[in-house]
Amino acid sequence: MRKQVFLFFLSFLAGQLVLAQSPEVLTIRKYGHQNAGPIISEFSAFLSLPNVAADPAGQQKNAAFIMAMMNKRGIQKVSLLNASTAGVPPVVYGEVTVPGAKQTLIFYAHYDGQPVDPKQWTASPPFQPTWRTAAMEKGGQVVTLPTSGEINSEWRIYARGASDDKAGVIGILTAFDALRALHTSPSVNIKFLFEGEEEAGSPHLGEIIDLHKDLLQSDAWIICDGPVHQSGRKQVVFGVRGDQNVDVTVYGAKRPLHSGHYGNWVPNPAMTLVHLLASMKDDSGRVTIAGWHDGVEPLGDAERRAITEAPAYDDELRSELGLARTEGNGKSLMEVINQPSLNINGISSGDVGALVNVSGAAVLKSSKNQQAAQQFLAYLVSERAQDLMAKGRIAFEYPLHAGVSPDPLLKPFDQLSPPSLTLEQLGDDSKAKVKQIFKIDLAGAVDVTNLDGTAAAGGCACAGKANARRVYALAAYV
Repeated sequence: MRKQVFLFFLSFLAGQLVLAQSPEVLTIRKYGHQNAGPIISEFSAFLSLPNVAADPAGQQKNAAFIMAMMNKRGIQKVSLLNASTAGVPPVVYGEVTVPGAKQTLIFYAHYDGQPVDPKQWTASPPFQPTWRTAAMEKGGQVVTLPTSGEINSEWRIYARGASDDKAGVIGILTAFDALRALHTSPSVNIKFLFEGEEEAGSPHLGEIIDLHKDLLQSDAWIICDGPVHQSGRKQVVFGVRGDQNVDVTVYGAKRPLHSGHYGNWVPNPAMTLVHLLASMKDDSGRVTIAGWHDGVEPLGDAERRAITEAPAYDDELRSELGLARTEGNGKSLMEVINQPSLNINGISSGDVGALVNVSGAAVLKSSKNQQAAQQFLAYLVSERAQDLMAKGRIAFEYPLHAGVSPDPLLKPFDQLSPPSLTLEQLGDDSKAKVKQIFKIDLAGAVDVTNLDGTAAAGGCACAGKANARRVYALAAYV
């Protein structure tokens, strides 16, 4: 098996002129135009249901709505697949068995959406689907949907999950409607799987699959949760990258300080933090953390051919996004998207004003697997990072979902094995700086250890962050 997990084949369906003009495809398109009213009406009702993963009651309503849509279409064995963990939004399942079919495909989409920040929904409420004549950033005005006739293809519908990913649910079920209208039977068995906590990181999807693995046997999954190509053409992507999130907190003085009284003497945690974060990538955007690119194989002939045949759209994208430059040393977006990335999801510090802040925090997002967390930890307490951090205090927090095997991250700190960092691997100078280690276990309990043998005070700065997603933290106070 190839070690690389970032294989990226692209097939641009819109570029296949023969397929695009086939009678079947034209008939399906005609079905969509002729039934736009009922399709959009059902979609709008679906979008009106609040769908935040942390709201079990709301997610149950969404699941019931999907089951009703599936039953109406004659899909078989419509049911809810539950996790053994209480309070987890269910997976909605259904299937269509085709006589004589030898293969089975699972079509996946998710019905939950990102948490809603009311401050970002000033133009229209998140669960009140609103139509506009164009995209909001292009001046689209609110418009009432006509009761009959064609809908302008430039109009946009705004609501939480309208694109990501309730559109995937409706798209899959509408495609099945079109097949039925054509009296066309699929050549494979079809299974439908609609998840309810993807935006929370799918912490229980593995648990649900394990509990129902016999029911979910298949030959392949088709994930209907992704964008079209930047040019607007449809694309099929074979293979995906992983996803890892890490919180980093830098601490300074014990209380806020006035810059006019302490500036240039007391280190500013926010300033220290940005220096630390900037050191993780070079000027070309390449991640500099040791071991980051280990195990990533170069693209093969098939991948490079697919990239070459893809629409060249980088120039238009630069103009659209207002970019003066891009990262990657001149490589195309399609090329660099196949490499493991590192980005900052957000940075927070004290209030904007004249105070030297007590702490600064950043949430890093990586397209690597679980090993990335260990590489982050090793970097944060490395000599290089320590030089940047001076005598600041580093906190490393690794989100760990309940039900996921913690090994090796929950081993005692001094038993972590390479490529993780152990106390023995620290140089004498760095080792002497380590004063405390604190741990937050899966239940949220805090354990603080003073390495000099003195009594440790209970609690720590991140103790309050142990929440429903469960946080495991290792921190070295230096």
